[in-house]
Amino acid sequence: MDRFKQPALIALSILMAIVLLEIFSFIALSIRAASGPKVSIFEAADALVSRHPWIAESLPYGLYDPVVTQRYRFGQDQGTMEINASGFIHNGSDEPLLNTFPEKPDGVFRIMLLGGSSMAGNALQSGNTQTIAAYLERQLNASGVSAETGLTFQVLNWGHSGAYSYTEAVRFLSDGIHVHPDMIMMLDGWNDTVQANLEHRRMDVPHALLNWGNLHYQFYDRMFALRSSTSGPALFTYTMGVINWMGLGANTSEKRPAAYETNPVYPLSSHILKSDPTMAGVLAGNWKIVAGWAAASDVGFAAYLQPFAGHLRDAAPQEETTDLEARFRLLADIHGPDWQQDNYMATMTAAFDAYRQELRPLNDAFPSPDVRFVDLTDFFSNVAERVYLDQIHYNERGNEMLATRFAADVEKYLAQRRQTSSETN
Repeated sequence: MDRFKQPALIALSILMAIVLLEIFSFIALSIRAASGPKVSIFEAADALVSRHPWIAESLPYGLYDPVVTQRYRFGQDQGTMEINASGFIHNGSDEPLLNTFPEKPDGVFRIMLLGGSSMAGNALQSGNTQTIAAYLERQLNASGVSAETGLTFQVLNWGHSGAYSYTEAVRFLSDGIHVHPDMIMMLDGWNDTVQANLEHRRMDVPHALLNWGNLHYQFYDRMFALRSSTSGPALFTYTMGVINWMGLGANTSEKRPAAYETNPVYPLSSHILKSDPTMAGVLAGNWKIVAGWAAASDVGFAAYLQPFAGHLRDAAPQEETTDLEARFRLLADIHGPDWQQDNYMATMTAAFDAYRQELRPLNDAFPSPDVRFVDLTDFFSNVAERVYLDQIHYNERGNEMLATRFAADVEKYLAQRRQTSSETN
């Protein structure tokens, strides 16, 4: 037995050294994060733990799709949300007719929802039945319009974490037009602002690239071996974090600036930014792609400029405001000064002001009442109860209220269709 004792002691000593190194690295990173204003070491430590690979959700590369950049897959872990076999978040209904896909039975009115994680609802802890899509489906099928028309309303939750108007338009043209929606609803603005105004700074690119998002920069860097950070097994997560913090692990190719500047989209983006610094016209153009198909295909369409926490929110309860402030302290530590609350709000406000200027020309371009572009930025302005989970995701009550608004627009669309049909006949 003695001959096994020494190797066992050596192995134990190595393991203890690794554990101690991780503990000291974790403490160092927590102290660094807590050095910012109003960030407690407990908040910083909790954020580090939540981002550990053993705890955090799968990295975005795990969602890779060669056509639409990223796509959910059946069985994938997406918070509390379950992904169905067709690759989107189901609504929790056991009714077979509501789960028929991609076939669309007679008498089914199919509504497709496109948007980011706020539309998807995947920040909720209550699961699939409390999303905007789930509420909308239940409300419509319990409404008088269902009894009056004899229609069964099926709502497809095609919201996706990180999606914005361009990736939604690509996915819709790739897949959505082939599943025969009767109405399309898009909820956008926040992710578009992040990708067009903030993400290039985090990715160390001089200016935003047209319709590029976080994953596009990452894929481009990886494809051409332009940038990488030291990584290793999850056991060394915090040790590697310290190494990268000290600048010893980052690896950026000398070819990286030229690889971006010689990409044809780089000068095009620079040209667009001169007259459209927030790329508000890009959001409008992406919406018009889907709206144009809808108009040509006799399909209803509504695009909504979404509300976000802290903006036009006069009646916000103290709990929501306090949690939001804490959230931004952590975001600033993770992503830098762009995410300090004052800087973030200035960026978001400027972008949404520009987006609002695009709405009237959009509605003028599509004079049909079947195609609408709607400003919902003040939707929660006078709501005294809590409706936000964080800076952009809505809680169950917020989802329910938005679903009620969407349901009213669906009913209005159907009423207009019936009136037009009767006048024609």
